[in-house]
Formats: sequence, structure tokens, C-alpha cells
Amino acid sequence: MTQALSTMLENMPPSFVSGGSADGRSDSASPRSGQLGMAAVPELIRRTKETSQKLLLSYVAKQGTRLSKMLRYSIETTDWREVSGGPREVREAYVLVYDEIISIATDSATLFDVRLQQSPLRARKGTALVPDSAKASGSGSAAGSEWGSSASVGLQLDMDKLFAKKLALDEGVKFEVESVMLAVLRVALKTLCEVVRTQTFSKYGFQQLQVDAAFLSAAIAVFVKETKVLDAMLDEVVSSAHERCVDPAPVDQAIAEAIVSSRCQARVDSQRRRDSML
Repeated sequence: MTQALSTMLENMPPSFVSGGSADGRSDSASPRSGQLGMAAVPELIRRTKETSQKLLLSYVAKQGTRLSKMLRYSIETTDWREVSGGPREVREAYVLVYDEIISIATDSATLFDVRLQQSPLRARKGTALVPDSAKASGSGSAAGSEWGSSASVGLQLDMDKLFAKKLALDEGVKFEVESVMLAVLRVALKTLCEVVRTQTFSKYGFQQLQVDAAFLSAAIAVFVKETKVLDAMLDEVVSSAHERCVDPAPVDQAIAEAIVSSRCQARVDSQRRRDSML
């Protein structure tokens, strides 16, 4: 540690190390004379931490922007008013988003020199499929199911959204894969919600978005254990689409879960085949 600090101090301006003037004059010894300017170490550590945090936030912003562009493109290149027929599969764009999430998580683990921890890709029952209004009223084909039919569900969602907004403002990003992924996904989901609010959805366009959001929810849970904030943001995405739908009718729970489960399994099988060929 001392050797590392010595090397860093030797490359700092004399005025910073010794506390003297810009021309290097000081009462204390220069590190080049063989003595470590220990008085400067706390300030050096502070600046190093500050710089590393800025670099981390820059990394998060860059990765979040990459993911945001993919999600924005997936929405803006579809005419949601013209979607006809109920959803039959998760759109390929969201499989590519999942691949990008894997890439970001892998890069982060390499950056932090840690082993990448992940959960299986699988459908999350009842997540990100029903808008707030349907949950609160029990409307739609999911009425009476475990998706919820009381006003308390809507109240809890409102609390979760407030928590999400507070966390985005106050919570710092840590040098951990899950912390980075949480921050990156917050950036991406904020963009997704914003772009969804600019669209108009048909009944089946809205249902397709629900299915895509359910798959995205499954993808998020692979690398993030504490998904409360991201779930609240996905709920906001679906609620925004519901408000912009000309004939809102939530997709059937069983159909949506079957579609997402099938896509998850297909993606897992594909990855196994690729791994076996390596």
C-alpha cells in the first residue's frame, strides 16, 4: 500500500504533495528525496475515491444509454395501433435486450474482477403484466387471481414508485455488479416509460407490450436480486401503455406466462448448445 502511494505521490505536483507553493518550495521533503509525503495521503485518497466514483457513474451512464437506445428503438419502430391478434411470442428485440444485459453484467464482473453471479432465466409469475387500474379494480381476465384485486395493491405500488424515485436521486452506485446493473436498468426503464407515453396502443398492441415487459422482468431478475424498484418501474411502463390504449384489456395470465416461459426455455436451451460447442 505504501509503495503504491509512493508511486502515485511521485507523479503528483510538488505543491500538492508537500503543501508548498506551485514552484515546489516547501518546508517538507519531496517524495523524490526518498520521503513519503504522508500529510498528503488523506487528500490523495479522497481524490482517488472521488475520481473512481465519477468513472463508475460514467460507465453506468454509457451502458444505460446503450440499453435505452435498444428499448427506444423497439417501441418507436412498431405501429402499436395496427397490431392485430393476440400475442404469440416475445418479440425478438427483447431477446436482444436480454443479451445486452448479459454483456453488461459480464463486463462489470470482469471490471471488478469477481465471478459473475446469476439466477436462472425463468418467467416470474404475475409480474409486470397488469396495469395499476386493473390491479386495483380486479378488471380484466386476471380478476380474482393472485395478481390482486384490492385497492391496497394500488397503494403499495404508489409507495414503491416513490421509493424508486428517491433511490434514483439519493442512492450511490457501488463497485458491485448488482449495484451497477440496478443503476443501468433504472436508466433504461426510465427511457422505456418515457417513450411508451408517446405511443398509442390497440388492444393487442397493449397485450404484446405486457408480454414483452414480463420477459424483461424475467431478464432483470437474472442479475438483480432486489428487484422492487425495477418492478415498480416496469409497472409504470405497463400502466402508461394502458392509459394510451384505445381499448385496454389485459392479456390472460396463463397465456402470457406460457409465452414467456417458452421463450425463456428456448433461450436457455440455445445457450446450452452454444456452450457445448466451446
